[in-house]
Amino acid sequence: MTGASRGIGRGIALELAKRGYDIAFSYATSLKDADLDYMINLDFRNYIVMMRAAAKYMITHGIRGTIVNTTSSRGERAYPDGESVLMKSSQQNIRLKDII
Repeated sequence: MTGASRGIGRGIALELAKRGYDIAFSYATSLKDADLDYMINLDFRNYIVMMRAAAKYMITHGIRGTIVNTTSSRGERAYPDGESVLMKSSQQNIRLKDII
């Protein structure tokens, strides 16, 4: 996961871990919160490179799963029906059962 060292991303990562998921995450600025940069030599601020590296690792090691990107490179406006639109889109694209 990108963006999992603080804020909403951290909350999502913690909840997924509680539900039994194995989580790998990155950070851009908070060494105290996430001391993982020694494990992989990437620019963690570049979430596209990070997702590609995670996908390659998963394929190489036969790991099935979904890469969830919880970071944003720009702000978004909130919409009242945003959650229902997200849920519908997620169910169609990745068979997501619930939003936590």
